[in-house]
Amino acid sequence: MPVQFSSSSAVRFSLKRVASVDTPLTCNCLLAASLSPPGASGDSPAPSCAAPESAALRRPALGFLAASYELTSSSPSTAAPAASEVDDGADATGPRHIGECAFYECVAAVDGKEADGSGVQVRCCTSALPGVFDLVSMPSSFFSFAAPFSASNASPCIVMACTDGSVRVLDPSTLSPVVDPLRGLHERTLTSCTALCCPAPHLLCSAHTGAVFLYALAERCVTQELEGHEYDAWCTAMLPTGGCWSAAPAHPHANGNCSDSHGTDNEAGTAHMPTRASKSVLLASGGDDGYCKLYDIRANPSRAVNRLHFDAGVVSITPVLDTTDGLSAAHSTPYLLVGSYDGSISLVDVRCMRCPVAQRSGLGGGVWRTSRCLLPLWDSGAAVSDDVGAALSDNGDANLSLLLATATADYHRSDVKRPCATHTISGGWVNTANVLVLPLMQRGAALLPYNVRASAEEVFGSADVPLTYFYGDDSYGDSEAALTPALTDSTLVYDAAILRPLDWADLCGAGRSTAAVATVSFYERRIDVWAVEAVPRRM
Repeated sequence: MPVQFSSSSAVRFSLKRVASVDTPLTCNCLLAASLSPPGASGDSPAPSCAAPESAALRRPALGFLAASYELTSSSPSTAAPAASEVDDGADATGPRHIGECAFYECVAAVDGKEADGSGVQVRCCTSALPGVFDLVSMPSSFFSFAAPFSASNASPCIVMACTDGSVRVLDPSTLSPVVDPLRGLHERTLTSCTALCCPAPHLLCSAHTGAVFLYALAERCVTQELEGHEYDAWCTAMLPTGGCWSAAPAHPHANGNCSDSHGTDNEAGTAHMPTRASKSVLLASGGDDGYCKLYDIRANPSRAVNRLHFDAGVVSITPVLDTTDGLSAAHSTPYLLVGSYDGSISLVDVRCMRCPVAQRSGLGGGVWRTSRCLLPLWDSGAAVSDDVGAALSDNGDANLSLLLATATADYHRSDVKRPCATHTISGGWVNTANVLVLPLMQRGAALLPYNVRASAEEVFGSADVPLTYFYGDDSYGDSEAALTPALTDSTLVYDAAILRPLDWADLCGAGRSTAAVATVSFYERRIDVWAVEAVPRRM
């Protein structure tokens, strides 16, 4: 990274809502997306909801995807999609889930000024979907079903875990299908899907029933049931194991919020982890039973090799990669970020899971995602052709390539001569030091700096330093309340997307760039777009 910082560095953030748009359904997923010039993705028309005519007269600066699911009645007054598209296992005469996915163009927050009502507009959308519970980006070549997998020069596609137990794969620009729907993965709602090579392409999926399983793309069938969870399983992740890992944990387990009584179920709380030379991969899942579980595909993955218990359900797990020396030298670390329903975020070392390395609690709401970063994930001065190509073609680790491929984007800075990929469009991993944009459900969203190389007490900063929240409460003054919407009884923020990252130099006061962040409130059916600036503190 061009700048190293402490999670307690003397930086505060200024937030201002610059635009908002209502969504037709309760919306729960956001994903930053690349804006392609008109016609770049083909000449076929959008499936539905064509963009306003005025949108054709300009090229917007930012883009993002939003996906929804809503439980609707089947009364005659309710217009429902065809049963073949939304069958989620419910009684045909009862309530059922419907969904949609829309591509939004955003001209707001380009300079931090508030936009008028046309600041966010729909470019295209499709409503021929069941409910969409999770939305991720994967390289399109992953669905060629070939082994070995290659991510080099692969265009992205969006992958949806749906309420009817299917997975849908769409082109992000046109929202047209890339492959036929992958049906019948499970009888109930899928809550996540993660790309994995073992060695052929598979999807690691979780479901509302607590099931966790591997689905082979070539055979189109479930090939392995994992141990799973007693209650709802919410999230999955994979962690390549070819990184430069030391033999012992780098941090003492000094955090006082976890004890051995909440540790693993196995005898020692540790498991035999793959060595540095390994090209293997660890799998992870989290669920309402409070467990973060690890599986090793070298062994029988039907039983977890390690598990860590939390006081509330585990709803998000994100692997940490080290990109300090640039994307081409990126490698895995033994760390995971874990978010829980109880308003806590933890740093977990998979080599020893008796308790978290570090933890910050009292965030105000369930930490639904731990993968949205405000700053670039690698050196923004590295050229795309040099850095990304080397990372995806030469490292020999297909699963590391899968993660890195989700971080290639066509957002370019205007102040450099060479095109630079500066942020991720998927949020599938984080680097070792950044600023998280945390969706906190009923508490809205917040900014949380972190540094996994810091001391255990400082990984997530001092608890005495207040967080920067996106949504105001009764403690906000009149001037602050004018810039941020207030929390209501209906606020429930499930996702955030970084439409444009903040420059690393701004943390040291060297610049004055403005980041653009979108958040979505489920029950309020509203997407907000924010301008975010770093303001160095006066010492």
